[in-house]
Amino acid sequence: MSYVLIVDDEPEITHLLEVTLNNINLRTVAVHDGDDALAEIEHDLPSLILLDLMMPRVSGFKVLERLHQDARTKNIPVIVISAYASPQEATDLRARQVMPKGKFGTLEIREAVRAALGMA
Repeated sequence: MSYVLIVDDEPEITHLLEVTLNNINLRTVAVHDGDDALAEIEHDLPSLILLDLMMPRVSGFKVLERLHQDARTKNIPVIVISAYASPQEATDLRARQVMPKGKFGTLEIREAVRAALGMA
């Protein structure tokens, strides 16, 4: 079973994403800051990361930087979910996709996750 790491400091967002992805038989782990994300990634490599950018302690920008510096993690697909980034910034962020908060629903997130994981 594919494992998706959800990283967002807003519990309502992580809960919504967990429910949405659990409904399509994906295992999820949710953490609420970049420090916890990096610790979780060290413990168990996810198949995909859904990542907010603006978080306390360690930002999503720093998480992306650390992911791309490590040979074990640099190819993990990342979908950035943020109110502070536009879809055009995906390449600059070295993310698979940017989904602006408040601009997508459960159908769009399921489709984006399925595409990132190569699911039919």
